[in-house]
Amino acid sequence: MTIGRAFASATAAALALALAAGCGEKPVDTVPDWAEGVPQRTLAVTDSIGIELGDSAYVFGQIAGVAWTPSGEIAVLDLKKCSVLFYDREGTYLRSVGRQGSGPGEFLMPSAFAFRRSDGSMAVADAMAAKIMVFDSTGTPSGEISGFFPTVPIQISALDSAAIVGLKPDFEQNDQGMFMGFTLARWEGSSIEPSVVYHSEMGPFDPTDLASTMSSVFSFATTPDGRVFRAPMSADEYLVECYEPDGTVFLSIREPYEPVPKTEEEMADEKAFIEERMAASGTPPEMISWEPDPMRSAISGLLTDSDGNVWVRRGWITDAVYDVFDTAGTLQYTVTVDYPGSTEYWSVVSGGDGFLAFDANPETYGRVFRLELR
Repeated sequence: MTIGRAFASATAAALALALAAGCGEKPVDTVPDWAEGVPQRTLAVTDSIGIELGDSAYVFGQIAGVAWTPSGEIAVLDLKKCSVLFYDREGTYLRSVGRQGSGPGEFLMPSAFAFRRSDGSMAVADAMAAKIMVFDSTGTPSGEISGFFPTVPIQISALDSAAIVGLKPDFEQNDQGMFMGFTLARWEGSSIEPSVVYHSEMGPFDPTDLASTMSSVFSFATTPDGRVFRAPMSADEYLVECYEPDGTVFLSIREPYEPVPKTEEEMADEKAFIEERMAASGTPPEMISWEPDPMRSAISGLLTDSDGNVWVRRGWITDAVYDVFDTAGTLQYTVTVDYPGSTEYWSVVSGGDGFLAFDANPETYGRVFRLELR
């Protein structure tokens, strides 16, 4: 087993874990004491894009991300198609950017994308090609950022300035052995050296026990003006660290949390989901192995809204439920996604034109949902 192949396997597991962290059967008591009495709101599905069979412009391969563009279009990053597809607000297909390949404007394994409001440009992180490709507002390649070691940030967010904040896997080998971890940092322009490191954590790397290696992974979100929010995927604490653009911690949001165990069925479902994603990402069969943590994460995801609030997804229940805090750390309200089916693997994003979501593990076929806060 080479180090490169082992690290690629760990990277694929990290991508899947970020989507699977909310796995869990809803306990009887889902409302903690500290959330009692706050207003309750819903995100209601108003429309969707995607069909099971038919026009290829509406049949998704594997959705890796969704976003509102600065001009109000809906963008969908399709990992299997190796392209970004664009739709208008009503869901009509407009165009696509990228295809599979290693040439200019082509992708090998696009893991994340982001849009800059100031000029409409798009950045796409290609984990397999080990570079971030930049496109102007017309979809024309305008540059790339390469030279990251051992790989590019696998999740990124673009700021209004010419900067990117991202979650980057790191790897180190020394006399004590092999170590892997994750760094949350900010990069300016085309530089591969971070201008700000918000958080970095390393731990022993065992390619036969990737679940333990992933113990340092975390969620993050940003505001366009550069504030950064980070939440460890911890089974022991409900914690969100809030940073100013320069890396200064201006707030820590903490709430009481009692660890909640997973059932045998939940652990089996998580194992199957992550191993399937590892296989789809090209991990060699002999390296596909995942043993889930027996406890659920307190927090399974973060996002920010147009008011600068941070939305914290509860990790101990299946339903997509968020606690919404203002920048003073005050809980404003809670939000539940109102949908008749399962929202266990839903990923929700916010933009200037509202909310979008997709199911990372759809029971039938891939769709993008438009949501309205009520």
